[in-house]
Amino acid sequence: MSSKILIGIVSIIMLVLLAGCNGENVEDYRMMDETKWDTYSDTWACVDELGRTVPGYEEVGPRREDRYVGIFYHLWHHNTFYLNGAGAWGKQTSDVTRILREDPSALDNYKSPLWRSTTPFYWGKPIFGYYDLQYDDYVLRKHAQMLSDIGVDVLVIDLTNFTEETPFFYDYESLMHLCKVFTDIREDGGKTPQFTWLLRWNNLGGDYGIRQLYNDIYSKNLYSDLWFMWEGKPLLIGDKSSLDPVKDKEIIDFFTWRSAHPEYTAPDEENDWAWNSIYPQYPAYTSTNDREEVAVGTAQNWTHGLAFFSSRDEEGNFIARGRSYHNGKQPLFKDPISSEYPSKYGHNFQEGLDRALEIDPNFIFITAWNEWIGGRFNPNEVPSWAIQHNQPAGGAFCDGYTPEFSRDIEPTLDGDLGDNFYYQLAIAIRKYKGVRRPEIGKPKPIIIDGNFDDWKDVRPEFRDDMNDKAIRNAKSLEKNVTYVNDTGRNDFKLMKVSTDKDNVYFYVETVDHITSYTDKNWMLLFIKTDDDKPNWQGYNFVVNRVDVKENTTTLEKSLGNWQWETVASDIRYVVSGNKMELAIPRKQLGLKSGKIDIQFKWHDNMQNVGDVYEFMLNGDAAPNNRFNYRYMEEAEKSSFTRNLYTIAGVEDSITLKKGEKIAIRFEAEYDIDGMEIFLSPPGWESVDNSSSKIRYEGTWGQAEEVHFSNIAGSSVTFVFTGTGVRWIGDKAPDRGIVEVYLDGKLVEEVDTYGTQLLKKQVLYEITGLENKEHELRIVVTDNMGKDSVGTYQSVDCFEYLPSTKSGKQGFEYRLYKWRNSYKSSISKWAVKKGTVKNAELGKWLSLEKAKLEKGEYVLVIETKSDLSINAYGSNYDNVTLFVGGKEENGCLKIRARYKSA
Repeated sequence: MSSKILIGIVSIIMLVLLAGCNGENVEDYRMMDETKWDTYSDTWACVDELGRTVPGYEEVGPRREDRYVGIFYHLWHHNTFYLNGAGAWGKQTSDVTRILREDPSALDNYKSPLWRSTTPFYWGKPIFGYYDLQYDDYVLRKHAQMLSDIGVDVLVIDLTNFTEETPFFYDYESLMHLCKVFTDIREDGGKTPQFTWLLRWNNLGGDYGIRQLYNDIYSKNLYSDLWFMWEGKPLLIGDKSSLDPVKDKEIIDFFTWRSAHPEYTAPDEENDWAWNSIYPQYPAYTSTNDREEVAVGTAQNWTHGLAFFSSRDEEGNFIARGRSYHNGKQPLFKDPISSEYPSKYGHNFQEGLDRALEIDPNFIFITAWNEWIGGRFNPNEVPSWAIQHNQPAGGAFCDGYTPEFSRDIEPTLDGDLGDNFYYQLAIAIRKYKGVRRPEIGKPKPIIIDGNFDDWKDVRPEFRDDMNDKAIRNAKSLEKNVTYVNDTGRNDFKLMKVSTDKDNVYFYVETVDHITSYTDKNWMLLFIKTDDDKPNWQGYNFVVNRVDVKENTTTLEKSLGNWQWETVASDIRYVVSGNKMELAIPRKQLGLKSGKIDIQFKWHDNMQNVGDVYEFMLNGDAAPNNRFNYRYMEEAEKSSFTRNLYTIAGVEDSITLKKGEKIAIRFEAEYDIDGMEIFLSPPGWESVDNSSSKIRYEGTWGQAEEVHFSNIAGSSVTFVFTGTGVRWIGDKAPDRGIVEVYLDGKLVEEVDTYGTQLLKKQVLYEITGLENKEHELRIVVTDNMGKDSVGTYQSVDCFEYLPSTKSGKQGFEYRLYKWRNSYKSSISKWAVKKGTVKNAELGKWLSLEKAKLEKGEYVLVIETKSDLSINAYGSNYDNVTLFVGGKEENGCLKIRARYKSA
């Protein structure tokens, strides 16, 4: 048997079925601090535009501690930034998507009048418009609400460009405005994220910004309730080494420090946090935590290295890793705003999110919420730190370009993105953090008489944010435009539902007195009872849309989309002050006797009927946006996902001969009703730079475990059989440009320059090759970028994707109680055993006999044929891998269905 387990990745996925909690116990649902107005947003239900369901307690289980989500946030959307930047910047907004829609030829016309000389440029239009965050309370409140609702803990505010020479990247007034608005929300009992900062990368003058922040905020103890704490101190992501250890000791001691990792590759030093990463990501680590932080981006301005989002190949296809990038490929089109991009599905984002959930770090860094803008460069003057790809003659764009080539999650109607990325993130956060168990309702008859006393003991309460109705009057960054919205009318506060054998009762309470029933689109109640029946946005029924009278109203059912048919026009309701109650006969909702499970939503003052974004933009919605309240009288019993594994390094393969054994110890938190195992096909194989499989020609030296050369014409050749290859080496200020040949053909010129020494970087990568023998050849040249001080190149290793054998695998498995050691555990009788026949690599395989009680176990697999699979290195305490009876640092992917109690 041969086995190779590198320090790195753990892998066990536990899928769980645990509904096991007494329905009387509402501890998970209720908040301990009743001075806060908790809306229980983690219990809300939702299906997004793409049909994806935001999972609930039944799928993800109870909340987990020590899991945090931060999102990259930009405060530069203000008029001061536009006026005080470089001299060419002007007072108007420019939008790349709108320019290219108006005149597609502007793509390759640098002098098109549509471009103007002004910059920055928006890649698209936010759903809230081109807002100015110095003054727009409405938008800041929306941001706080939307991000808090889905479980974002902290805004990581961008100051990566803030230096003494570029002070306009920091705006004190905008910061104070955000702090004031967030504090007002909190003083009203509401919730907001906290904040921290992402400052300059190492060795790039970060000391100025650090001192400015400390002096402006932290030294004065301003808004300390909004500081995000890490290890007992305010967190700061910046270059501590840029400070003077004596003069700045007070500042150094005040913060918990993490460095800002500039590249999209794996962090390679302790305390080095990533802000955006290419897939597959690897965790940031400390001396005591191998998986502290992981970054996930919606897209990356990256090809085989850091590049511009507007990068093209020689045929004119856009090649950066956009929102649609996945499985190692970017859809190639020559039109950067092509409707053929499947951008709205967020394939790139999903790969990164799935990987982050497998790593299961303490902190996930999401890029980004509201970046929106980027500078326009002369295509012939792309900075040397970026790969020198072909660029559109109309202008080169680095960080934001079009809907496909951009990073924002804040909703937009451009590129068909809508609010899809927002709910995609919401789904991932729930899987990562878990949720509170929703409270179960109990039937109680209600008298519709305007007294409301019979509602006092009805539970659960469904809450809405107060003071969140749509009221806005703020100048836009667009010239001569002011955003005015006065549609906020009735501000929802508290909702309840009850039932008896004949009726379903609804109660709603607002902040102020409810307005007259004669108002247009007044107090609409949407009800979801059956996914399979005709609906609009999932709602089968609506109340109060038409024919509302003083004490009776109309119930309508959906015929599909915004088409409604009257069911009953005599629905009883009463309004008194700020309260309203109504009763709907069960039979008119199609609900039989017995316990019910429905979803509902209130909305007041819809402006554009039939537009789901009304729930976000106008009047007031309860709950917010697409979310619904869910009222149920019996807990649903279903499985939920619970990760017990981590990935903290590089995966490698294990080869088992027929009859050999591999085992994994794990801990079951609850009773198990079944298990599955994922046999992962071998991944990237690494070949060290000193291997005889690598051929060097010309002049090469060797130092610090790499081969290096700066002699033009020197080359290195690697021959492999497989479908992909990578060249791994260093980036540094003294690196130049190489020619890359694949199977004898020049395919790329690669610039390996870096502003600082970065080891073990992917300098070139290609996948999707025909499964046969290939030759990769790297040739040193005497060419270099304008900022480079040399032409050196290095080889750390080559990696390749080997061919894998098709066909079926078979194995036997046994499950033993864990008894302190592997040997003592397997010396006893197995508690369960079974056989898997015709197992296929790369798929989840069921271990049907694996029904276990809570406790620790070891799963032993004995192969029936030669088997090569990937293993994942780990130091996770609850997981241990044994190969041939010997403990190794790793595990396999397994998951379990937990029983409900």
